[in-house]
Amino acid sequence: MHLSKYITDISKSALKKRGFADNKIFDEWMNIVGDNYKDICKPIKLSNTQQNEGGLLTIEVKSALSTEMNMQRLQLIEKINNYFGYNAISAIKINIVL
Repeated sequence: MHLSKYITDISKSALKKRGFADNKIFDEWMNIVGDNYKDICKPIKLSNTQQNEGGLLTIEVKSALSTEMNMQRLQLIEKINNYFGYNAISAIKINIVL
């Protein structure tokens, strides 16, 4: 068995604990958000909300860009949901990092 298999199993377990039951959003973040967002934010947790609604995505955002990211929250939700083809995300929580 290759080391990559162990790493994948370990990372899946860790991601599941952080709310990434399906880690596609984590694995494909750069493809999902594109060049505009990839350098200023990253996903850190995905929480379930109501059964028929999308999840709550928590992202880390650099302090200097937090106001801009806050204003672009709806565009980011739309971008993510368009990528997956359904309402995967209904809200975004921003954690500011220095």
